[in-house]
Amino acid sequence: MADMEGYIAIDVPSLATLFFESEERAVRLVRTDEGGFVEMTKVEIDAILNDLDHSFPVRPEQSSNQIVNPNDQARIGSVRVGNPVPAPAPDCIAGRGSSEVC
Repeated sequence: MADMEGYIAIDVPSLATLFFESEERAVRLVRTDEGGFVEMTKVEIDAILNDLDHSFPVRPEQSSNQIVNPNDQARIGSVRVGNPVPAPAPDCIAGRGSSEVC
């Protein structure tokens, strides 16, 4: 995607299955309400899934790929593909690293 425009799409039917049809309902969406969290209603989740049910153009820019709204071409996000930042060594994570920079 670094040199050419592409598209990104969300698997909305699979998300809907996770939210509404899964026996264990391990995945839930919440929103803040009076300083706490409450589970979103089916109507609220359906509205979000409807907004995600498109193929979104991805436009390459200098350091990232910009996701744009297919209706008005406004930037709505970004995605980075490939070359992930390497994870720190296990000693660095636990705080047991030597004096070298982790």
